[in-house]
Amino acid sequence: MILKISFQNKCYWNFLRSKSQVLMKFLQTVQTLTLGSILRIQPTVGYGSKASPKYGTGGCSRCFSFTKAKPLANRNRLCLEVTLAEASQHVTKFATWSALSQNFKGVVYHSSSRDIFYNLAFEDWVYKNLNLDSCDVLMLWCNDPCVVVGRHQNPWAECNHKHLKESRVALARRRSGGGTVYHDGGNLNCTFFTSRERYNRKNNLNTIISAVTNKWPDVDVSATSRDDIILNKNYKISGTASKLGRKIAYHHCTLLHSCDKSQLIDLLDVNLDGITNKATRSVPSVVKNLQDVNININHGTLVNVIAEQFYKEHLALGEAKIYDIDPSDEKTWPGIHGLKEELESWSWVYGKTPPFSIQRGDDTLSVLLHINRGIIDGVIVRILSDDILIDSLQQLSASLKGVPFTRDDLKSACNVFLHAAVLEDKKKLKLAQVCSLIQEALS
Repeated sequence: MILKISFQNKCYWNFLRSKSQVLMKFLQTVQTLTLGSILRIQPTVGYGSKASPKYGTGGCSRCFSFTKAKPLANRNRLCLEVTLAEASQHVTKFATWSALSQNFKGVVYHSSSRDIFYNLAFEDWVYKNLNLDSCDVLMLWCNDPCVVVGRHQNPWAECNHKHLKESRVALARRRSGGGTVYHDGGNLNCTFFTSRERYNRKNNLNTIISAVTNKWPDVDVSATSRDDIILNKNYKISGTASKLGRKIAYHHCTLLHSCDKSQLIDLLDVNLDGITNKATRSVPSVVKNLQDVNININHGTLVNVIAEQFYKEHLALGEAKIYDIDPSDEKTWPGIHGLKEELESWSWVYGKTPPFSIQRGDDTLSVLLHINRGIIDGVIVRILSDDILIDSLQQLSASLKGVPFTRDDLKSACNVFLHAAVLEDKKKLKLAQVCSLIQEALS
């Protein structure tokens, strides 16, 4: 009998190759699994169905072949593909990521800040400064109400700016990709920092799911193919994003337990009519809170159970406890203030927006604005009228070029132009209508 065990992630195989003692433990586990029936062990490195003594370019399986000295009567060949779910059931002493992670250290941080910019800055600081070759870090944090767009998104196409300003809710752009999310005290954020080699966000989601279901068995949560976590197989409670570097990677996700769903809906309700946009678009989802199914789930209980599960999968770096940190402490995290200032700057939040266009109006009067890096790059006005305003419209377009695409800046620029324009009342009224329509582009 040939028993082939394939690992889904190259980290499994790399780890086995580098640790001879761990390799022997694995072989012993296989012997136990097969009730000692495998007498002769022949380790090979396989890619797909082909064996090779070194890394190749095709396929992704890393395999061992175990040959029984005397084949079974029917001379069958058994192939056992070890997936994450199967490994947790059949080879729990070794093949799961949790068992492998026991050989790596871990530490859990809980941020005392609810400032989105300091928390994002701390992610940036860890990414740029820590060596995570042998240690994983889990950061648990929450924010005051804010909307956070992905690295490659257009905030004007993702959130309602009028409601954002009226509600005094902050807008931030994170370093990772993914879609737009709403944060408040009813949302727990989890950031898993690790080496690039050990990066595996499905396992991070399994850590969260295991923590929740072990504590509250009646709560039905599961991961999707998009790496979201859903409740009752339908309602989204967690979205995922990540940033991968050459040596360091991090994966962060949300976890809704008691967020203000009405605020979430209002802030992310955007009029996309007339927007031509190549930026990454968010995928709308129906959301629910964990408290909708279990009132005992809150920020504190989630922090405790997720930290406990994380330490089950890692050797504690120091004590197996939650370490409270202040990400605004410049002495502990040198350079953190500079990172925070960059992340809250207009040039980052709005200036990193990919080029887009927005059109407003109808067949009698319409305006088309071209926006590049958050700055008005050009304005085209189409007007059906007997009044000749060509010169004035060209002057208006020229005066708006270079103006930041914000409500206050656009209103100020239009008012200055109208105040300086020397026109008869009828033409000035028409020009005011054009300016009003231009400002509606921000509604």
